[in-house]
Amino acid sequence: MKKEFSWHSINIEQWYQIYQITKANISEIDRAAELLKVVMCDTNADDVPIAVFAERLKFLDFLKDEMPKDKLKKEYTFGGRVFELRAAPDKITAAQYIDYKNYAKEEEDEQLKIGKYLSVFFVPKGETYGDYDMKEVIETLETYCNISTANSVAFFLQTQLNKSIQVLKNSLAKEMRKTKMQLPELLNTGEYSFISLTWLRLPEWTTELF
Repeated sequence: MKKEFSWHSINIEQWYQIYQITKANISEIDRAAELLKVVMCDTNADDVPIAVFAERLKFLDFLKDEMPKDKLKKEYTFGGRVFELRAAPDKITAAQYIDYKNYAKEEEDEQLKIGKYLSVFFVPKGETYGDYDMKEVIETLETYCNISTANSVAFFLQTQLNKSIQVLKNSLAKEMRKTKMQLPELLNTGEYSFISLTWLRLPEWTTELF
C-alpha cells in the first residue's frame, strides 16, 4: 500500500468536508470512514474488507500533524490559471479590504469561507483586482489550492500584521513619552483590527481522532 496523503494533498473543498465531518455527531468509526472517503476521493473507500479498512486508517495519520507553513511565492498556478499573491499588508487596496470585511460579516462558519478570503489575495495575473468573475476565482481556489498554502498565507498575513502593529506601538510610545501621554487603550490591550485572521485555525480535533 504505497499511497501517501498529507495536508498538501488536501484542497480547500476537501478541508470543508473534513471540518464538517469532525464536527458531526457520529461514531468514531463512522467518522473515520467518512474522512477516508474525502482524503482518498473515493466514495467507496470503506467498502472493503475490515483488514483493508484498518490498514487504510494510516492514510489519516497526517491529520494529527500541524499544517506546514510553506514559503510563499509571488505566483501560483491553479487549474491552469496563473495567480499573483498580493498579500503585503501595506499594499492591500481599499477594494481588497472592503471585500475582506464584507466576507467576514457573512453569517457563515469562518472555516467554510476560506475560498472567499483567499480570493481577496490571489489575483489573476495581469488583471486589476475585481475586474473578473470573482465567483469563478473562488471556485478555482477551492478546487485547486491546497489547504497548506491557505494556512501559509494566513500565517504570513498574521505575522506581517503583528509586525506592523508592533512598529506602530513603538513609534507611538516614543512620541507619547515626549508629551507624557499614555498609549491609546486600544493598542495597550491589543484589541486592534486591520485584517481579522480567524478564518483558519490549526484543528484542535486532530489530536483526538484516534
